[in-house]
Amino acid sequence: MSTVAILFGRKGSKGIKNKNIYKLNNKPLFKHPIDEAKKISQIKKIFVSTDDENIIKGAEKIGCQILHRPKNLTSDKALLSDAMQDAVRKVLKIEKKN
Repeated sequence: MSTVAILFGRKGSKGIKNKNIYKLNNKPLFKHPIDEAKKISQIKKIFVSTDDENIIKGAEKIGCQILHRPKNLTSDKALLSDAMQDAVRKVLKIEKKN
């Protein structure tokens, strides 16, 4: 299995509305960690776990694979650790096929 990056961003932030698509230096926040991951030669694939259509469209456009986050992991009560477990299971399944 190759080295991958898994990034997380859900819609519906309560603290700062739409924070993941908020622009910083003319670039949505979700794209900053993607760009940094792309600089690491050992990372062969970048996966993004999200339920946000804006993130899905933007991440796909720059070559990321999308892990559609289940509805039960998208609320502000959902734990990131549960979303991480879900994402790792999905990545392992995808990578096993390849």
